Amino acid sequence: MDPYFVINIRRNFVYALILSHAQPKFTRINPDLQTLNSHLSSTGIAYLYAFQIQLKAQRKALERFLYFIILIYFAFGAILMSIINRRKPKGARKQNWTKYLTYLLLVNGLFVSILTNATLFRWIIGLVVLLGLYEIVHHVRDQKRYTLGIALLAVYLPLGYLLLRFTTLPERYIFFTLMIVTVFDAFSQLTGQLFGRTKIVPNISPNKTYAGLMGGMLAAILTAVWIRDLIHFTPLQSALLALAMALSAFGGDLLASLAKRKLGIKDYSKLLPGHGGVLDRFDSLFLAGSFAWVFAKYIYHVV
Repeated sequence: MDPYFVINIRRNFVYALILSHAQPKFTRINPDLQTLNSHLSSTGIAYLYAFQIQLKAQRKALERFLYFIILIYFAFGAILMSIINRRKPKGARKQNWTKYLTYLLLVNGLFVSILTNATLFRWIIGLVVLLGLYEIVHHVRDQKRYTLGIALLAVYLPLGYLLLRFTTLPERYIFFTLMIVTVFDAFSQLTGQLFGRTKIVPNISPNKTYAGLMGGMLAAILTAVWIRDLIHFTPLQSALLALAMALSAFGGDLLASLAKRKLGIKDYSKLLPGHGGVLDRFDSLFLAGSFAWVFAKYIYHVV
């Protein structure tokens, strides 16, 4: 049973209506919906499902509002990008804006698919996993580095499977995770370009700086606390979850960069303008999405 649904029932006057039709031995609501259904009259069950529909409508409205907030973030990011580009040559400015616009379209596509059709979102992620697999196999075959390929696939295939499992979570958890990862990715790059001086692991990912990591983590934590009602967490729980997701996203980025260094390539492909390949853009989501599913399955018990 979804904890969010149970908590909201307890907080609503419908709780009293449901109990008024329950058998006397029930003095409090049972979190097991099947057990609850077996002890409620048809009228009580009707109230229960009517309230569930109301909750879904409220969550949809909240998700649409948060999508609007994402667009505001992108507008703020465009301002920061303009500041960054002032000290860049013309070619670099064009590349930065191409990267920004491509990212804007990709993120919009993901969020719109969640809001409109969960099945479409699953197909998109499935396509991402398949294209990422193709990119790895292509470079391994091209360079005939089969031992390395086996090692890469031993890491990639489990992460790809967990990412596909991630798409089966309730949509608000997917929405929350994508929002945190998106904010972390965007603001780590922007703050890194603005204030980054000290490299974290220059031999693996030369563009990663401590300022970028801190900026992305701070933005992710503040966003999580702000949107905590989406998953009904306390501010502290939301902050800790966002921190774990941000670190997972950062780890996914580093893993993809390490694989590129081992393969001796700059980008996985040229599919996405300004970004490179699918794995160049979605590397952080592979590990963050996998973490989100494991957390939801074994810690929060949502699925």
